[in-house]
Amino acid sequence: MIDKLINFSNKSFKNYTNPNDLLFRKKNIIFGYNGKGKSTLCIGLKDNLKSDINLRFFNREYINKSLLLEDSNGKIKGVEANFGEKNVEVESEIKKLKEDIISDTDINNLKSELEKIKKETRKEIDSIHDRKKGETNIQKKSSSEAIEKVIEHYNRDYTEAKKMEKDDDKLAKISGDDTIEKQIKQLESLNQLSFSEISSSYIDGIKNIFKEKYGEDIEIPRYEIIKWIDEGIKIHQENDNCKFCGGKLDYLNVKTKLEEYKENKKHKAIEEIKTFEKLLQTYLKDIETIKNNFKTYIVIVGNTIEKDFQGIVDYKSDIDTLILFVQNKIEKNRK
Repeated sequence: MIDKLINFSNKSFKNYTNPNDLLFRKKNIIFGYNGKGKSTLCIGLKDNLKSDINLRFFNREYINKSLLLEDSNGKIKGVEANFGEKNVEVESEIKKLKEDIISDTDINNLKSELEKIKKETRKEIDSIHDRKKGETNIQKKSSSEAIEKVIEHYNRDYTEAKKMEKDDDKLAKISGDDTIEKQIKQLESLNQLSFSEISSSYIDGIKNIFKEKYGEDIEIPRYEIIKWIDEGIKIHQENDNCKFCGGKLDYLNVKTKLEEYKENKKHKAIEEIKTFEKLLQTYLKDIETIKNNFKTYIVIVGNTIEKDFQGIVDYKSDIDTLILFVQNKIEKNRK
């Protein structure tokens, strides 16, 4: 049992301690006008009681939490009541969920409204299509497709159009002529031009070859002869006669010498230089193709690319000089 509140604070009570001549007893009667603190005082008593005491505290909060009163469903005249905090919570939740349930009638109405909106949207899309296409041969999207799919198609068309015209304002003002279609056809008709770069590491390797001295190597046949032997040995086997002259062929000896020649630094260097020469010849062809398409690209794409084209074409003389230098190096190593 509790006989005293000490420093109790809640609402109108501020650090309240009841005096010794007003101690709580086994039975107490507390009276006062409404709003004078009776319920608040009871809350203080309740909060200070031991938790194992069975307490019944009937106030407005209890009524809200533990008692649910509502009209019956019409079968019985009167009021339906549920007691207990758990029961009230369950009933309140059921009532809330019932209020959230959409009736079949409402669902059908929503479906009808949605179909109406879809039809109106498709009608407006087709109207915009007709206004914008003018004389161009642009077909409407299939009427059997869902509106979501139609919008997806037009979004894809818009993305493609943005590749031709970056400015949204200008794109919106385009009306139905065949200007864009002509531009697309012109661009599709252009020859594909390519001009690859040579890696700096590859160039460094070629430079080292030109700096290298090969005088200390063993004497080897010319590069073309080694390639000829390499091709010829492929059609022979051990104990074969020579398929060129018909004479006796020391197959193993020829094959051993061939491997020595192919592993020789000088032979490998010439082989690398020849590969480099072929690469340079490919670049010359690419530049020639670019030069031949120079004016066509400028007419269709615009003068903004003229500087880029001219820069590539100007490399031709440098590559011609480099090829001549490489050929002289190859010819020198033949001697």
